[in-house]
Amino acid sequence: MGIQSRTKEEIHTLEIFPRILMEETLQPQPDTGMGGKTIRYLEAWKLRGQREEIVRETENLSVLGLKRRGNSIHREIGRRIKRKNNRINTSRTGQMVQSDVYNSEASLEMEENSGCERTEQGDTNNSFKMNGTDQVRDLIRKGDWATSLDLKSAFHHLIVYPPHRPYLAFEAMGKVYQYRAMPFGTQHSPIFFAQALAMVLTKIRRESDIRILNYVDDLLLLHQNKERLREQTLTIMKILETFGWTIAQEKCEIEPKQQINFLGWTWDLKKMYIKMTDLRKQELRYQLKRLISLTEKQVPIKIKYLASIIGKLNFLRVQVREASLYLKLMDSAKTRALKNKEWRENMIPPKEILQELYWWHGVIVRNQEMTLEVKIPEAVMVSDASPNGWGVTLELQTGDTLVQHGEWNKEQKKWTSNKKEMEAIFLGLFRYGQAFKELQIKAILIRSDSSTAIQNLAKQRAGQTLVAEVKKIVRLCQQLRIQIQTQHIPGVSNKITDALSRLSTQGDYSVKKEIFVALCQAQQITPTLDLFATEENKLVDRFVAIGEEEEGAEWLNAFSRPWKEEIFWIHPPIPKIGKALIAWE
Repeated sequence: MGIQSRTKEEIHTLEIFPRILMEETLQPQPDTGMGGKTIRYLEAWKLRGQREEIVRETENLSVLGLKRRGNSIHREIGRRIKRKNNRINTSRTGQMVQSDVYNSEASLEMEENSGCERTEQGDTNNSFKMNGTDQVRDLIRKGDWATSLDLKSAFHHLIVYPPHRPYLAFEAMGKVYQYRAMPFGTQHSPIFFAQALAMVLTKIRRESDIRILNYVDDLLLLHQNKERLREQTLTIMKILETFGWTIAQEKCEIEPKQQINFLGWTWDLKKMYIKMTDLRKQELRYQLKRLISLTEKQVPIKIKYLASIIGKLNFLRVQVREASLYLKLMDSAKTRALKNKEWRENMIPPKEILQELYWWHGVIVRNQEMTLEVKIPEAVMVSDASPNGWGVTLELQTGDTLVQHGEWNKEQKKWTSNKKEMEAIFLGLFRYGQAFKELQIKAILIRSDSSTAIQNLAKQRAGQTLVAEVKKIVRLCQQLRIQIQTQHIPGVSNKITDALSRLSTQGDYSVKKEIFVALCQAQQITPTLDLFATEENKLVDRFVAIGEEEEGAEWLNAFSRPWKEEIFWIHPPIPKIGKALIAWE
């Protein structure tokens, strides 16, 4: 990272060049085999001594038969130049930007102590990741005190490496301008800024016990001791100013607090929860009321406007984990509109999205806090589903295991396997709801051999066919006030609940066919009616249905008629063996 010794007064964001220097590149040009988008930057490439390289690559592309004026040629040129630039001049890739600091002695000391090494630009792009709410959640501790700092015009403190400045040129009011400092909006600006700031933060972390997290130019400082944090915040501000950064005092929270706004959220470090800021709440409430009114009146809106609302609501997933479940109808309406229209065109919002808009309006008005604490599971619930039934066990910390199982009705048997797995989890939570309250269980671990069910619950999002099932489970957990965690287990490890799901309370098990035939031959009899059977397990063509009406059954409920004038095959469900013996007598 190159470092320039400059004063603050010398910082200028833009340099103005006379039009005549680049006039030719901005005027219509003769056909040279280079597309219009490429020829504009020919003069800039001349400044870098790469004109021949560009022309040569263009000629090569022409030989390949690419369309001279198509977008593909410009993309291919860009890819080839980028590959070549990554191979050559590697010593300069780390100098794309230069920190505009004026204390060179402190800078050199910082670079030596930080242990940072120059990274090639291509590698940085692959590993770079912005900090966000997940990182804040991992960093904070209950009872922390916090302050926040904001760097003013932060990107403009990075001086662009001079040979690269022509790539940041633009035309306005008949003149051509180019940036000397890193502008906002370019793809690599956050990466270079993070590299420059990381060196300063590394030194601060080594010399202080303050926990620091930055999101671009916003810094969050944390410590368990209020006075210690107050002192260190002032010291850190001086260090940043020493290295040339400007502090935006009006945006800083210098006095330590246990409830602070950061990244658009209100963080309560005493009670450990997060919620949207009052300003965000007011803005979203107003925008939703407006969209509800327009939808009710069927007033056309821009597709882009609906997309912006969806994006703002999706941002709330940090607080409202099930957010994506209540954006399906709006997203579907947007997608349908885009099939025949452009983003800037109008659409009439369908009234079906009102149910989601009303739900979101209620959520935003309540602004329910989202806990930041991840509780340790106090019980383990294991579930499984089979084509005919479901089974669930609840393993308590005392070592006891509770068991629940049941059968699908006629309609449920037609469901997909994934929907049955989701329903099994719901039924387990519902059946054990009273136990959760009596034992004061606040967190459970759900295990299932269905990867789809586990993933849907973990992310609280699902495809259209399973949205209703996930919503049911989320609502039930909220009513029971329990926190759930999920874990996928192999099917071979799920033997108990698998057996429970196949266990019938209504006679859905039977004697094997070959044993039945052998028994009939030995007794020299041929049964004419199976008294307790289903369409799936009947051993005789004629049967009496049990549990519910079935097509092909002689009648329902074997006990509703006398057992006479037939040779019966009697194999009742376990709970009805006693009653069957009495009826036979």
